[in-house]
Amino acid sequence: GQIGELDRRSERELKHEPSPVVYVCGISYKGKRGLDSTDPNYAALQFINGTNAAAGVDSKLVSEITGTTISLEQLLLWNPDILFVDNDGLDLVMSDLERLNIDRNKLYLIWPYNNIHSNFEVMLLNSWFMGKVLYPEQFADIDIAAKRDEIMYQFLRSDIGDSLVE
Repeated sequence: GQIGELDRRSERELKHEPSPVVYVCGISYKGKRGLDSTDPNYAALQFINGTNAAAGVDSKLVSEITGTTISLEQLLLWNPDILFVDNDGLDLVMSDLERLNIDRNKLYLIWPYNNIHSNFEVMLLNSWFMGKVLYPEQFADIDIAAKRDEIMYQFLRSDIGDSLVE
């Protein structure tokens, strides 16, 4: 299926050069979160064999209330190549970024999928989008709007992609 295709596309690319280091932030977890909110096991990134800066975060930092949080100093030490921001937390992330000297050109928006429960269709869509960002040659043939509509129809039997974008 789709997860296998995501893996095949990204695995071929990784044979040529390592994946950029990625930090996923603003992760919605029972509400909006800022730059310090992440997920060491972000599934959409794992599907494309992405290198998650937070992969080694100690599980003791995981809270049932806030999810996984790190210090902003740790983020600066990691100095990731790319930041993927959960759109729900964008305003909080941008506020945090104003205090730090992080290049906003390496910032990409992804859709929230795990605020209260997991929306697997959005998880897949995020993975395809992240693949296009991280491995542009391997995902060059993918039209994200068409992929969005295909996934939404597969899961929901409805073409709601445009209304989600709005």
